Amino acid sequence: LCAVVQTPFLAQKWPGVLSALSSAAEGLRGIGEGVKGTCRPIGWAKPPPPRLGDDLSADVWRGDIYPMLSVDEAVCSARPTSKTHGSQLVDEAFMLKRIDQDLNKHSLTGLVDVERPTPPTATATATGTPTAADTDPPGGPPTHPQPTSDAVRRFRYLSASAYALEQGGAVWQQMTDFIHLAHKYKLIKTLPLRLSADSLPTASAFDELPLALAVYKTFGHLLSYRGTSLALDRVEKDMEEQEDGEEMEDSDDDDDGDDDEEEEDDDDDDAMGDGGEQDDEQDDDIDQQQQEGAGGDGAEGQPGDGHGGGVTRQRYRIGNVDFTTVPLADLPPNHPYCSGYNHSDPPIRWSVYLFPSFTAFLKRMVLEWWCDQEGAGEKCVISAHVGRDDSRCRSLLTAPTIEGYKTVDYINENPFGPGDDGRRRLIILKGTAAIDTIVAYLWVVNGGIRLWTTEAPTEGNTDVECHPIAVAAARPVLAKYGLERTVLRQTA
Repeated sequence: LCAVVQTPFLAQKWPGVLSALSSAAEGLRGIGEGVKGTCRPIGWAKPPPPRLGDDLSADVWRGDIYPMLSVDEAVCSARPTSKTHGSQLVDEAFMLKRIDQDLNKHSLTGLVDVERPTPPTATATATGTPTAADTDPPGGPPTHPQPTSDAVRRFRYLSASAYALEQGGAVWQQMTDFIHLAHKYKLIKTLPLRLSADSLPTASAFDELPLALAVYKTFGHLLSYRGTSLALDRVEKDMEEQEDGEEMEDSDDDDDGDDDEEEEDDDDDDAMGDGGEQDDEQDDDIDQQQQEGAGGDGAEGQPGDGHGGGVTRQRYRIGNVDFTTVPLADLPPNHPYCSGYNHSDPPIRWSVYLFPSFTAFLKRMVLEWWCDQEGAGEKCVISAHVGRDDSRCRSLLTAPTIEGYKTVDYINENPFGPGDDGRRRLIILKGTAAIDTIVAYLWVVNGGIRLWTTEAPTEGNTDVECHPIAVAAARPVLAKYGLERTVLRQTA
């Protein structure tokens, strides 16, 4: 009935409608091209009410909505959604709260921090966060021209810092042990390490590295060893080939004699199988490291994906140490590092050594390679040969975990001879807690056990008596494996 009644009316109006549509055809065609990617499906009668988010209270945004969003979602999406509450709530205070939450969550408080704003004076005038940065990703370049005001730079810095802490996640917690150790070995002058705007990667750059390397890159430049920065750098392919060629020429002249030197060490060192000084095993392999380019064969590699699956064979450098990330495909199917392979914290090959993760590599390097920084005062106080076939020593070396202690395992892929499977273990006794005043650890290698410490010697007739804190820290774990008397008696 309605259709019948309306038909005469439509017939009368149709010529005018047709004429209007015809005259607007060109304009509609241009508009259609511009909105082709955002056309609504048929059935949309009208758009939703504008600024729907403004109907929500600030308390709802602050307490319910923003806490559920990631930093980049809060900045890029939610912040411009509500003009009333977005810019007011996603501001410096919001970012600082997120930063503090992540620092506390990952036990980084006191170890890592950002540049904090100075307390405002009584006459200071509050300055709101500029809305020009509303849609720019944390740490990313501006999507449109903006004034380079202090407020803009400040907000960008804090949002990039919050993004780095959030994206790093649990990897940051893995870094806490290394940061504590690096500080006690004088690689870090003062704590906390304050993230700088220049060191914070953009969101896309953060994803170009395996996550653990990306996290280290945010603060590595703040560490130094003997005057050399410990910043992380990627070794480009052309530079890699040039350096490998130069090092091959140098190493040809220096290869002779290294192995003979080791064989002439004293009997105790021969029994230990890894030389008479802490770094004998490393020193003997320096030339080999140079020749091999830190375990790489010179094959071209690309950066890994910080969020899974993209690890390739790529060479990097920290200080004067070159190393290579190891993709899963490079490991034999039954290799012990396959089952626990972590794309965010991948295995590392350095010289003849293979580490299960980048964080394990860092801890080993600070304990055994960057350990003689001026003022560190590390020395070996116990060096005992137990025997590689001794079941107690074998258990200490191969136990999946040692309750109450942190371990660093790695493999020498060029072991000393039959019976040496190349497995090495560091058992950290002290040095990874804020209250620790010294570092002490056991090095279990090829049937031998050594105790290293930064503890200053006191009066006594033997090294055991002169280093009571380190020895006391070692006794429980040695006793648990039936090795206390065997190890300490040899050095008493």
